[in-house]
Amino acid sequence: MQEKDLVKGLPKFVVQKESCGACNLGKQSRKSFPKESQTKTRERLEIVHTDVCGPMQHKSLDGSRYFLLFLDDFTHMCWVYFLKQKSDTFSTFKKAKAMIEKQSGCSIKILRSDGGGEFTSKEFTKFYEDEGIERQVTLPYSPQQKGAAERKNRSLVEMARTMLAEQDLPFKFWAEAVYTSAYLQNRLPSRAIEGDLTPMEKWCGHKPNVSHLKVFGSICYVHIPDQRRRKLEAKAKRCIFIGYSNQTKGYRVFNLENEKIEISRDVEFEEEKK
Repeated sequence: MQEKDLVKGLPKFVVQKESCGACNLGKQSRKSFPKESQTKTRERLEIVHTDVCGPMQHKSLDGSRYFLLFLDDFTHMCWVYFLKQKSDTFSTFKKAKAMIEKQSGCSIKILRSDGGGEFTSKEFTKFYEDEGIERQVTLPYSPQQKGAAERKNRSLVEMARTMLAEQDLPFKFWAEAVYTSAYLQNRLPSRAIEGDLTPMEKWCGHKPNVSHLKVFGSICYVHIPDQRRRKLEAKAKRCIFIGYSNQTKGYRVFNLENEKIEISRDVEFEEEKK
């Protein structure tokens, strides 16, 4: 106002451009976060993002209310594990670490998480030190610092919610839907990866085979072995397809008669039916 002579009667004064205490108390705002990550990883497991999502309002078929996510920063390969309570985080992390490192032949160097008690316990801290893992903890009220894990969690939950809604399935199948979402997203192209690659190809070096993929929640018929039926009994049982087995080359199905999960490779699908 003074420089441009916008008003009359304004006394002459020197403008102090440095911030003052009163201005900080009344006007201070948060500093902006960079739009892109300032850390570029160059190898698998250099940085692994992790986060616990939950609690869900409904228990899964095995009684879980949470899921624990691991996301490799370099390949964007992700893994999900289901927890009945947050206190299971440490024991689940040790199992996941052993499996992931065995698959890749690499070691986790940095684990990035929020400051939740499940990641900052004394046993977790000792394990970090013993294993030589650098711990990076995001600041409170700063979800932007763990954006990769937050975005992946949101993406998995939204995909799972959509699949449940499309097939009119009850919420007790949420864990199967989340696991299937992770299974599919590892085999789908990602904008986070440079080049026309899927997370699976960048992780293991070969293109994934998707010829076995089926519509989640579709009606299917599982063959009953001769040894488990009599002459005139049905040769198949009606089930719901709920995902892929990570232990065998088979499909996970929900038996509508006894409400149990079974795994079989002898399955016929009616993907157009709910």
